[in-house]
Formats: sequence, structure tokens, C-alpha cells
Amino acid sequence: MTEQTASFVRQKIAEPRRAPVRTTGVIGFARERLFNSPLNIMITLIGVALLWLILVPAVKFLFVDAVWQGSDRNACLEASAGRVVGACWPFVQAKFDQFIYGFYPEDQRWRVNLTFALGALLLLPLLIPRAPAKALNSGLFFAAYPVIGFFLLRGGGVKGFAIHWLADLGNGLASSFQDAGARLASTAIMGPLGQGLSFVGRLVGWIGDGLAILIWPVEWLRDYIERFQSPLWTDLAATAIIVSLLMFFLTGGFRNGWRALFKSIAIFAGIAAVITVMGLDKGGLPIVDTRSWGGLLVTLVVSVTGIVASMPVGMILALGRRSTIPLIRVFSIAFI
Repeated sequence: MTEQTASFVRQKIAEPRRAPVRTTGVIGFARERLFNSPLNIMITLIGVALLWLILVPAVKFLFVDAVWQGSDRNACLEASAGRVVGACWPFVQAKFDQFIYGFYPEDQRWRVNLTFALGALLLLPLLIPRAPAKALNSGLFFAAYPVIGFFLLRGGGVKGFAIHWLADLGNGLASSFQDAGARLASTAIMGPLGQGLSFVGRLVGWIGDGLAILIWPVEWLRDYIERFQSPLWTDLAATAIIVSLLMFFLTGGFRNGWRALFKSIAIFAGIAAVITVMGLDKGGLPIVDTRSWGGLLVTLVVSVTGIVASMPVGMILALGRRSTIPLIRVFSIAFI
């Protein structure tokens, strides 16, 4: 046997060569994505034609034929400019604040800016998947931010806290049932229909009486709190004590309830800090009626309100759709 020696042995890896020009870059992209079939060629040409018909007039209107300087609307008239007039940028500059704030008082617009800034700071971490403390951030955005935003934008203060609100709500609800029951019970319709309405009225009235009995301890506590020099802070302290103790004992008491207790205390401490900083116990900021709102302010208020209101409703409907009770399941599915 004879030994065969290789005539050539490469000592290093060959340098990679560049791809053909027609398969990379703009030309390659166009060939592979835009002109690779008759249908795509037709769609591409139609799209280019539409862009030409839209972009060219838009650029001409916004920049070429636009009026950039002027003190009033007369500068944007064709008679004054002596040519075809496009966008009137002096008008936009003059009305820019109105586009953003509406007729919100100029000296109070810092409240709108602060509301925008708080919303952006709370929303940004929610949009970042890896941002920590999602639960805390969600609670601040969906629960705390709407309340703070309301008092920032509208102004005003509060005279009571949860005990006052619960007592007033329960009293109003009980009175509504009692009034509706009295009206139905005193109906002048004769016969079986009148007797049926009278029975329903008495039943509704009894429901109102039951609600009044249930709400009486809360009303007594509200009246007792109002005797103090600072009813708001007394109400807040009483609410904090009641809620914190409930959270403490419901989550395990002396064995496992300390974390819930400290969390509840921290939440009420934050509420107290907000009340103090915004002066809600002293009347709060000057009231700006909603008829003075406008522009981007109203757009964001409506959108945030819709988001905050729709999220719990959507969760309730999603749970109701999986309910084993037919009425709840059918209602949830029908509403969705």
C-alpha cells in the first residue's frame, strides 16, 4: 500500500462571504415580502398609491401651505395671506391650553398636571412585565389613584369617614324601602291587584324596617363621633381600629394575623397622610366644577374611570359565568 498525502490542507476557517445583494437589505426585503407574488405586487402598488394620496396632501396642508405666524384668526384667512391657506398654527398655539385643560382655572392647572404625572408614574410599572410589587402598584392605581385624582381635580374636603358614609348609606336605603312600601301599601286600586300591591308594599316596608334596625348601631356610633372636636379623625381612627381588629382575628389572630394587622395599619396611615397633605379635613382645595373641565382632561378622566369601573365588573361577570346557580350564570353570559 502506498501512502496518499493530501495536496492541500486548510489551516484556518474560510472567511464567510457576504450574501448576494438581491437577498438582503432593502432590495431583498422588497423581493421577499412585497413583490414575491402577483397578489402582493398589486397590494403593494395600491398601498403606495394610497400613501401618496394621503401623505402628500397632509404634508402640504400641515407644513407647506400652513400659516406659522399671526396674532389672530385674520392671519389665517386666504384674503390676508394672499394664497391657499393650510393649517392655522397660531390658532393652535392660542387655544393649546384649552385643548388640554378646557376652561379649568389657570392658577389651578398645576392640579391637572400633578394628576397626569401621578397617573403616568403608577401606570408605567404596570406596563413593564418584570416590574416588582405588581399587587401594590395595582392597588394604588385602581383604588387610591381615582380617589386622590377626584379631590385633586374637583377639590373640596370630607367631613366624615367610613362610619359616616355607611350610616348615611344605610339610612337612605332603609328610608327608600320604607317610603316605597308605604306608597304601595296605600294604593287605591281595588280588587285582587290592589290587595297584592298592598301585600308587596307591606313586605317592602318590613325590609326597610329591618334595614333600619340593622343600621341603628352604626347611626348611634356616627352621632357619638360627631360630638368630638374632630369628627373626621375620630371616624378614621374608629374605622382603622375596627377594620384592623377584624383583619387580625379573621386571618389567624395571635398566631398568623400580625401581618394582616400591620398591613391594615399601614393602609390607614397612608390614608391619614393623604388627608393631611391635601388638607381634606380643612375643606381641601378650591372646588372646580366639572363644567369647567374639557379637552384632554375630560378624555383621560372618562378613560380612566371606564378602566377602573370595568375591571371589577369584568371580574364579577367572569366569576358569574362559571357559577353553578343557573340565574347568575345565564345573566352573566347574557350581559357579556
